[in-house]
Amino acid sequence: MCVGLAVTIVRVTQCDRRVAAIRFFAQDYATLLLGDYEWGGVAAPLDARQPCRQPDWNSRPHFTLRRPFTPRTGRSDWVDWSGLLQASEHAMTSRNLTTALLITFVLGAGVEFHSYESVRNAAVVRRLSDQLEQTKSELVDATVRLSEANKKLGFLESSRARVQVTAYALTDDFGADPVFSNTAPARRAYAVPKHTLPAGKVLNVALSPMAERQLHARLNDTIVLMSRNRVRKHLARFVDRTAQTETRPVVDILFADAHEARIWGRRSFYAVNISQPDSPFRQR
Repeated sequence: MCVGLAVTIVRVTQCDRRVAAIRFFAQDYATLLLGDYEWGGVAAPLDARQPCRQPDWNSRPHFTLRRPFTPRTGRSDWVDWSGLLQASEHAMTSRNLTTALLITFVLGAGVEFHSYESVRNAAVVRRLSDQLEQTKSELVDATVRLSEANKKLGFLESSRARVQVTAYALTDDFGADPVFSNTAPARRAYAVPKHTLPAGKVLNVALSPMAERQLHARLNDTIVLMSRNRVRKHLARFVDRTAQTETRPVVDILFADAHEARIWGRRSFYAVNISQPDSPFRQR
């Protein structure tokens, strides 16, 4: 035992006192357990007590071990753990503070990200809601237009009358300044230039008494002329009447040239008066 103590004393003089104290504590642990200690102010023999130093927080954690006597010699050992305990508490406090800061940072980042996602999702929802409302409005408008178109098609199919479409031109026999039955000047009215009916033009037509009755037409009413295969449709205005001796349902179209009128000849069409009181075309 004396040899071990001598070796320890030599090492204390050569090495750091704190490391030597730890090694000494390991070597003589059994003897240390048999002694009386001072722990946080617990009484020990007067000659073994040493003044406690305030811990230096800028230095490394340490504890002090003094072994002036052993129980066999009648004297007690004393261990100063204050520096190690206070340093350990300081290190634990630093770790807890770091952990708390990390947790706060993670929670703050999570809350910020959730807020950002909420704002972005709210903007997306508003945009989609606006698009949905616009689509609903367009769908309602399309439904209304489709319903109106169906009504018009139904009216054209139910009110049509089969007529003979002929052509005439204002020859010299009509005089220098003829007028239509609606008192409009005939020579300044639109006349078909060629023997093919143009699209997008309102034709000027004369109706026979039979066609006028079938179509329930009055002067200046709008007539729709449809080919038998429904491919060609032309708008016409009832401005004149044919000879009262005409017993067939005839619609006579005004042409600009008599030769072109003769080329047209006589053709079968369907005619519909869309100016009738119950016509869906008048409800616009």
